[in-house]
Amino acid sequence: MIKGLMFDLDGTLLDRTRSLQEFINTQYERHADLLQKVTSQNYVEDFLEYDQNGYLHKKHVYRKLVEKYKLDHHLYDILLADYYMEFHGHCVPMDDLDVLISYLKESSLMSGLMTNGETIFQTKTIEALSLEDVFHCALISEEEGIKKPSPEFFYRGLQQLDLQSNETIFVGDHPYNDIQAAKKLGMYTIWVKSIYYEKPKEADFMIDSLSEIPEIVQSLLKGGST
Repeated sequence: MIKGLMFDLDGTLLDRTRSLQEFINTQYERHADLLQKVTSQNYVEDFLEYDQNGYLHKKHVYRKLVEKYKLDHHLYDILLADYYMEFHGHCVPMDDLDVLISYLKESSLMSGLMTNGETIFQTKTIEALSLEDVFHCALISEEEGIKKPSPEFFYRGLQQLDLQSNETIFVGDHPYNDIQAAKKLGMYTIWVKSIYYEKPKEADFMIDSLSEIPEIVQSLLKGGST
């Protein structure tokens, strides 16, 4: 019997790529007078490449940009500070996040959020997406002192929701940190399709839109197969 769902944040509920593209373009415009050595297109393309879909810390991304274009070193601090200050004004939700939110609020299912990242930054992301009152618990790796794919991180989420792994669905985009890790613990898994990864074999379901989740839950409640 399915009793709850747990969700990743970046790339699952937050359309991280679109959010970052919007932010980078506006950052370039804000600091165009200091970035004359680099075109807007190159700035955006190089930022996204160095970012590695969020797996390289922004301090290293900006250091690479400053070094590549031989920019004044003081720009490193300016651009990094600008990222922390301005990014959350550009948070774009994944398609049909509003549909999912309505479903979770109307459902009797328990729901939780689990994300790697810095506590203050990810809290602001949650608020920017109006998710602060949606989930019964939200775990952020910096605050917990542990991160995905550690089993302990998942167990903490399950404990807070008072759920067993075999009655929980995990929804995420990363093949290893989300899907494989959750499957190893006995959870059902839904992979949010990503241009960055191939479908993991551990995924029970694959979705293009968050609006597909209610139907999957119903199929499992009725004893449907994967």
